[in-house]
Amino acid sequence: MSSRGITTNRMGYTIVLTGGIASGKTYVMSIFRGMGFVTISSDSLAHQALDDCKYELIDIFGKEIIEPSPWLKRRRLNTKAVQDPKPDKAIALNTEAYDWTINRKILGDIVFFSQEKRKILESIIHPRIAKIRNQKIEVNKSNPIILEIPLFFEAKVEVIHDVVLSVVCSLQKQRDRAMLRKSMTDSKFNAIVAAQLTNQQRIELSDCVIDTNGSKLYVRDSVARFLREHVRNKRNSTRHGN
Repeated sequence: MSSRGITTNRMGYTIVLTGGIASGKTYVMSIFRGMGFVTISSDSLAHQALDDCKYELIDIFGKEIIEPSPWLKRRRLNTKAVQDPKPDKAIALNTEAYDWTINRKILGDIVFFSQEKRKILESIIHPRIAKIRNQKIEVNKSNPIILEIPLFFEAKVEVIHDVVLSVVCSLQKQRDRAMLRKSMTDSKFNAIVAAQLTNQQRIELSDCVIDTNGSKLYVRDSVARFLREHVRNKRNSTRHGN
């Protein structure tokens, strides 16, 4: 593991925050947010990207990925099938039946068990996520930024950054946390873990590591120590990425 560090002669430095499923990234990110960092999460970017290309995804994966509207849920009515859900044709259909929001769980289940469909989804979503991320970085370039990118190494994400900070914990701790999530199963958890780097691989590739096996106070102290040790005079720092 290298320790390149980041410096302080400008505020606009960027930390990539990464880690496996249920490793504690959200809590660590909240700590940085409380310290005044601009936080950009991949989950929020994915929401925006899905909204941007929802009609394209509906064409490819079918109307079953559309979220039924509260109106339809309440009355359980049969409605006209959505054959060609383009924006200009939505009014001609029963627009009360669907709110035109992608059901991420259903879409996720479709691509989770199909590598071909997952690659199709990624080819559509990933460029949009990258574009939105870069726009947010540009807007906040004078501020310290946390980029939360869970699959930073696995997906070989290219983004300008100063340091990579990985969040790790034991596999059992990951499992305990993940199983509290709705719709999570042992088989799904095992499949997700198998597709991600191990802790040792992640540690070797990262600049710094935060261990979340301990208490919340321990994690907060670890973040504070990271800032003390790695937010240094920036004169000798080198940015990474393109």
